[in-house]
Amino acid sequence: MGVLKKIFKSEDDTSADSKTGSIKEAPLTARVAPSAPKALFNDVLLYPVISEKASLLQSLNQYVFAVKQTANKVSIARAVEKAYGVKPAAVRVIWVDGKKRVRGRRQGKTTDWKKAVVTLPAGKSITIAEGV
Repeated sequence: MGVLKKIFKSEDDTSADSKTGSIKEAPLTARVAPSAPKALFNDVLLYPVISEKASLLQSLNQYVFAVKQTANKVSIARAVEKAYGVKPAAVRVIWVDGKKRVRGRRQGKTTDWKKAVVTLPAGKSITIAEGV
């Protein structure tokens, strides 16, 4: 590090001023901190859940989405607002256990996943899947 300081440091930056006897300091430059990467809201909402129960909930102004496992209610609400332009009234999050599967002698289980039920204010709606 000492070598780099010698290379990048000029003599004028820390040399003593002959008139005042004080040390000159290098002019301060504003450092701009790199901006934090913005959350990609498309990564929060994976896909809309199309099922019989989800279609019944749409009549109650509630929409069901499969979401990322690390998503929370706040990030889900922001993602819906950014993607569809409607601020949700409420968000409920549910963990769905994977199903057990058997193939011959081997037993396994599908992965657990997370779903969100998003309630929109009265009079607002979004189009997820038409005619399903």
